[in-house]
Amino acid sequence: MKRKVVLKAMAKFLAIIISLNFALFITEEALQVVMFASWAGKDIDVSTRQALVDLYATINSTLNAMNNAFGVFLPPFYIAYRSYYLAGKKWTQAQVEAFGLHEPFVDRSWVSALFVSVFALLAAGTIIYFVIRGKEEKGGLEEFIKKE
Repeated sequence: MKRKVVLKAMAKFLAIIISLNFALFITEEALQVVMFASWAGKDIDVSTRQALVDLYATINSTLNAMNNAFGVFLPPFYIAYRSYYLAGKKWTQAQVEAFGLHEPFVDRSWVSALFVSVFALLAAGTIIYFVIRGKEEKGGLEEFIKKE
C-alpha cells in the first residue's frame, strides 16, 4: 500500500516538474521569435527595434523569475536557463549599443501575473483533487473543509 502511495506521489511530482519545464521551454521559444524578428535587417526603424528589445527584455525577465522560483526542482534545467537568460541580457545590451537604443523597458506585470496564475492553478488543482477524492472516499472534501 505504501509503495503505491509513493509511486502516485512521484508521478504527480514528475507531472508538475514536466509542466514547469514546458513553461520555461515555451518562454525560451518566445525569446527566439523576438530575436529572429530583429534579424530582418539593419533597416528596421529605431522604434520597431526598440519595441523588440523591450519585449525581449520583458520575456527574458519573466524567464529568469520563473527559473529562480522553480529552478530548485530542476537543477540541470536551472543551469541551462540561467545561461540562456545571461546570454539574452548580453544580446539586449549589444542591441542597445549597436543601434543607439535606450535601456529596455521591462514590463514586470508579466511576472506578477505569472505567479498569480501559478498559485491559482495550484489552488484549483488542490480543490479538484479533494472533490475527486471526496467522491471516492466518504467525506473527502467535506472532512478537509471541516478540519480547517
